[in-house]
Amino acid sequence: MGTDASAATIDRVQLSVAPRRVVRDSAVGVWAGRITLYTGLLSVLVFGVLAFQRRWISDDGLIVVRVVQQILAGAGPDYNPFERAEAGTSPLWVWLLAGVAAVWPGEIDTAAVGFGLLLAMAGLAAGLAGCVALHRQRGEKGMLLPVGALVPLAVGGFWDYATSGLETGLSLCWLGSVWWSLVSTTEKAGRRHVFGTMAVIGLGPLIRPDFVLAAMVFGATALVLTRPGRRRGVQYCAAGLLLPVSYEVFRAGYYGILVPLPALAKEASNSRWTQGVSYLNDFMGAYLLWIPLLVIAVMSTRMLDRTVVDRRSAVLMAAPPLVAGSLALYLVRVGGDYMHARLWIPVLFALLLPVLMAPVDRSRRLESIGVALLAAWALLAGLLLEPPYHGKQFGPTGITDERTYETVAYNDPNPTAESRRKDSTLMATLATFTHRPDRTLVMRTRITADGLLWTIPMSPTVPDRSGYFYNNMGIAAAIMPLQGTVIDVNGLASPLAAHLQLEHPGRPGHEKWLPPAWVLAQYADPAVIPHMRDTEDVTKAQVVAAREALSCGALAELIDSVTQPMTLPRFWSNLTGSLSRTTLRIPRDPFAAKAQFCQ
Repeated sequence: MGTDASAATIDRVQLSVAPRRVVRDSAVGVWAGRITLYTGLLSVLVFGVLAFQRRWISDDGLIVVRVVQQILAGAGPDYNPFERAEAGTSPLWVWLLAGVAAVWPGEIDTAAVGFGLLLAMAGLAAGLAGCVALHRQRGEKGMLLPVGALVPLAVGGFWDYATSGLETGLSLCWLGSVWWSLVSTTEKAGRRHVFGTMAVIGLGPLIRPDFVLAAMVFGATALVLTRPGRRRGVQYCAAGLLLPVSYEVFRAGYYGILVPLPALAKEASNSRWTQGVSYLNDFMGAYLLWIPLLVIAVMSTRMLDRTVVDRRSAVLMAAPPLVAGSLALYLVRVGGDYMHARLWIPVLFALLLPVLMAPVDRSRRLESIGVALLAAWALLAGLLLEPPYHGKQFGPTGITDERTYETVAYNDPNPTAESRRKDSTLMATLATFTHRPDRTLVMRTRITADGLLWTIPMSPTVPDRSGYFYNNMGIAAAIMPLQGTVIDVNGLASPLAAHLQLEHPGRPGHEKWLPPAWVLAQYADPAVIPHMRDTEDVTKAQVVAAREALSCGALAELIDSVTQPMTLPRFWSNLTGSLSRTTLRIPRDPFAAKAQFCQ
């Protein structure tokens, strides 16, 4: 009897304690959830504030703005009104910005800065949400902290290119959204969810051409997670391919080539490993990024050792590093970019996606030390670390801290389009030339003895009334009227320059240089050429040879593909000849070009 009474007493005590334990665990869970939510929101807010303080629009961002202006003016997605050229590498960013600008009451460059910032913040928020969802699915009920998110909060490159007028904010939004959507994808997911996920994944190549690599990895991940049958898998793939393939058909038929024009100007198909490694070292060294990456890798390994990683979690956590690895390998292969950090931002963000939020066990000494090291590094990087050539025009390998340079060049802490227009001398000179009643081509070369601007009558066959030959398409976009033709020296917006043969590799995107002879041959009034004096930059004989080359064979067809009126026969001709046109290269020397094309 005594034993039974004791057992009954113990049962009553356990029953009374159990509800208290449940309540206590529930309260702990609630607080853990709140801390996770609040620290995540705080991370997004702080990132937004830091990026807003460094808001600006880059010269390349102003190229995008001009294309948007041409769209809204009814001239089409072109840099110049009478020449079809895809001057940007992100058609989705161009068209999204055009939609925003159509209802935005202010300047388009302001809309580009603000919209880009919102997209970047949304991308970080989506990435954080995906991490939280993954850990909750794996049974982690404790507190999650924005461990990996300390990196974008501390690296100045993230702040700079969250705005800039370029597609970086959209890139972060796409990466974060795809990650979150994949975490929500299971074998039991509805068809509508999977079709939507694949359609969003398919947007990658429309954001940047190299994102086709990321889209392939993410698409394969979705198929592995859902395990569809062959027929359903084909349908899912078709959903992902629909938009990028449709746009590629449009690109080939409208522009006449298979890639954006900057891809030709930069010869993105070439291998330049040494320059690419320099671009990587420039980014890693500026912020000592090996420190946070090493700490996060160790912490992640320790956390994975404590739990059983199921197949689905393994697939999800492997996808972003594979994306980052493929993008990094491609970026190093092509030689990187001339803008410090710009193209590394999406790569690093993709790498961090699985660890933006992570469980931290304060009772484990190693994890506490890791968090402390990350916090110390973030404070150091955010306050002190920057490129060693900060404030200078170029680094030792031709890489530029673009934002800092432009703040100094334009004497504006937050450069805008108006900052460029404050160059009153150039503005006044161009205004004088471009508003004259006669047809005027403005040149800025060493043809004149003083190396300043000079003018020459435009060819009567050119539909525009004014032209400007210059080497900075951002400044030109800010100061040149929409109805004025800007002839791009480097080929980012000029088909003729983009198709030149690359003779001397150098600063990425600024290696091709269109000789004045080609400009005069294509745009100047032929009646004035015989009266032009020869200089070290151009001779009459060179101009004549260039004019003859422009009228021959594949070169003449190239010019027709971008200048003739867009009709169905023209679209079909552009489409069917797009491959050969993409591979076409033109000798810089007009005499060599004449010999090649006028056989």
